[in-house]
Amino acid sequence: MLKYCAAFLAIILCGNASSSDISAKLNELDLEGEIEPFAMEGTINQTLQELREKLPDPLDIELTIPQLNFADALMNGTLDLSNPSIIGLTTFLVPALKFNIIGFKLNLTLLFPVFQVDPTYETDMILLTVLPIYGNGTAKVYLNDLKLDTYLELKTSPSLHIQNFRILITLDNIKLDIEGLLYDEEFSKFASAVASGLANTFITPYINDNAEAISDVLSPIIETAINEILAGNSSTSAPVTEPTPAAEVTIKELHHLIQNALPSIF
Repeated sequence: MLKYCAAFLAIILCGNASSSDISAKLNELDLEGEIEPFAMEGTINQTLQELREKLPDPLDIELTIPQLNFADALMNGTLDLSNPSIIGLTTFLVPALKFNIIGFKLNLTLLFPVFQVDPTYETDMILLTVLPIYGNGTAKVYLNDLKLDTYLELKTSPSLHIQNFRILITLDNIKLDIEGLLYDEEFSKFASAVASGLANTFITPYINDNAEAISDVLSPIIETAINEILAGNSSTSAPVTEPTPAAEVTIKELHHLIQNALPSIF
């Protein structure tokens, strides 16, 4: 199934996010020989529809994420996440697209009206030094109007691969539906509403305001994954043993952002 995803990312990624933040970078490339969508409209539309039909939805990923440990007044305890299901791959829209035939420089905007990630979780922690939070189940995360602005260069020698991959991620809002907290349905609904509010107060603006920094972390990881798949070394089993230093910094920054803002909330 990941070969379909590789094809989706490596073949479909041939457009221009001209209305996005990435456009500034793309404009510096001084591209020539551009093919606008209308010049290949029939071929592009047919390819997109064929890829849409072949994409798995949902996509179940066997993934073990390193345990997150917290030890301060805001959160003290552990959180384990694993085996996410990704729902909504086939709902993509392509509002902007451009292909430079000279050098095979490709860039586009992908828009997912609703993109859902459903990992399983297990947690045992204390919030604000007094509130115990524990449980396990599914944490449904809805990323509404998720936009991916991408750029890559497609190479065929010595074998098919991509390079200089870049992705900027922005979204409109986040909704969470967490099952199994305190093993109580009513509390889970209440906690999900609170978590959704906090996510849109802190996480959504953090992602949008730090799209470049997040891209610095994600782009090389995604490029490596796509090239592994294109080389035939793909597997849906992708255990992660250590987070990258850049990812650790991002998590800590977001954690401190929420922690410092708490006095102004309560």
